[in-house]
Formats: sequence, structure tokens, C-alpha cells
Amino acid sequence: MSIRVSIRTVEDVTVVDVSGRIDLGEGATAFRQTIRDLLNRGDRKIVANLGEVSYIDSSGIGELFSGVIQALRSGGSLRLTNLTKRVKDLLQITKLYTAIDVYNSEDEAVASFRGGMRVLHCPVCGAGVGAPRAQEFPASTYNCSSCQSLLDLKPSGKKPFEMELRGLRVRSYEGEFVEIRSGPPYVIRVVGKLDRYGYSSAVSRAWNMLPQPRCALLDLTQVTDATAGAVNELLKALEPGSAAISLEGVPREVVSLLGSDPPVYPNAESARASLKDIAGAPRWIIGIDDIRQER
Repeated sequence: MSIRVSIRTVEDVTVVDVSGRIDLGEGATAFRQTIRDLLNRGDRKIVANLGEVSYIDSSGIGELFSGVIQALRSGGSLRLTNLTKRVKDLLQITKLYTAIDVYNSEDEAVASFRGGMRVLHCPVCGAGVGAPRAQEFPASTYNCSSCQSLLDLKPSGKKPFEMELRGLRVRSYEGEFVEIRSGPPYVIRVVGKLDRYGYSSAVSRAWNMLPQPRCALLDLTQVTDATAGAVNELLKALEPGSAAISLEGVPREVVSLLGSDPPVYPNAESARASLKDIAGAPRWIIGIDDIRQER
């Protein structure tokens, strides 16, 4: 039996009843298009009722998770209910079960929306991104649809409405970016060109976003091209003792622009040793807004 999808509304929640097969081809495509259409028309609270799904394969599981991520990026939430044993088993095998809101009954799934939505804000541009329940979601990666930055998050372990930023990619040019990895110390890695635009759009923003007091190593080993102006701007912005650049592995043409004065050091060991308070580098915590919605 091929997939059948019907849509109805319970309170202010859109319920998608799915029956038949969610598999490679028609089934997975139909489910994906249904969720996309609902999000495009403005639905933000969606429950997928999977009680009549007779078969699902890895492609179908992928579409379920893709739908969850699409909804989150749109500031909404897709929640699942009435999972068959096969769906539940595949979600557990693929380690996705704890990454999706699953409820035993439709009533429970609908009722879960009465507490409102949770939203975190991109640290680069401030745009809202749909967020999981921090205490139930072990880790996740989000693309900000506004600035295309990539956020790698995990629960902070301190408060339910906090996430810790493990990593962040800020786009500069197509296929090029600046990546921040949490420390201590933080590491800022430049991949691609380091010119005026790349510096102002990504490198400078990455440095200025770091939690205070800043403590970071800059990795320039994957810089493909650099201009003297951008390198000078970078060196002026960095604070000796708070930031350091190792010349190990850096392309020769970039080394010639950097010079050898602090915060530039000949190797990684001396660069790290120059940092004043590595142990005191703070964690990067992002709060989650709990947005209460009136029924």
C-alpha cells in the first residue's frame, strides 16, 4: 500500500495522519513535501500521527528527522505520536529517538504545545532559531537560515533553558568560513581567503563574539590567500595574552605578512604558553527563550 496523508486541526495544532509506507521514492517524497507545504503556509505546531504506517525504511527515517529539523529552523516544531514498533526500533538504532519529541498518544502530543515554543537566537545575526528542549536533547547542529552560520550545540548541564556552543562556523565566501571551536582555549580557524571582506565579515566577527575574557588560538594553516591590509587589521585587533597565532603549518606567503612579533609565535607550544588564563576561559552559553503562546 502506498502512502496516504490527511491533514486536520486539533485546537491550534496541525495533525498529519500518515498511513501506508514511508520508504525510498513516493512515500518519503510525499511526507517531505507535506511538511514543507505546511511550514510554507505558516503552520508551526505540527504532530505526525504514525499509527497506521505499515512500513518505513532508512529513507523514511531520514525524512522524519529532516522534517523535525525543517520545523525547528522555521521556528516551529514537528512532534511524532503513535509510533509503530518498527519506527521506534529504527529511531533507536539510528540514535535519533532522543533527538525527536515523541509522544504515546495524540492527546499528549497536542497538549505538549500548550506550554509554548522555545527559541534560541543566532549569536552571529540574532535571528531566532527553533530550539529543542535542552534537558531532553543531547546535542544538535543548526543552520541559521538568516546568515547561514552553523551552530554546534549541546545542553549546558546547568539550566534547562541553556545550550552550550561547542562550535560555530561563520561564512565568508562560498565554500569558505571561519570556525570557532570551544576550549579552553577557543580555537579560531580560518578556511579560505583572508582579505578585507573575509576579515570584516567573518574573522573580526568571530573574535568579537567570543565570551569575555577572550582566550583564543588562531589557526591560519588553511588560509589560501591573504592581503597585507587584512592581516594588519587582524594583528591590531588581537590582544597579546588573550590571543596568539602559531606559524607552524601556515603558508609561506601568509607567514611573510604576519611577521614575528607578539601575538605571533614560531610554534603552537609557545603560542599557547603566551595566553594568560587558559583555565579561566568561560564557556559559551546561549539562553533559550521560553515563548508562551495563548491558546
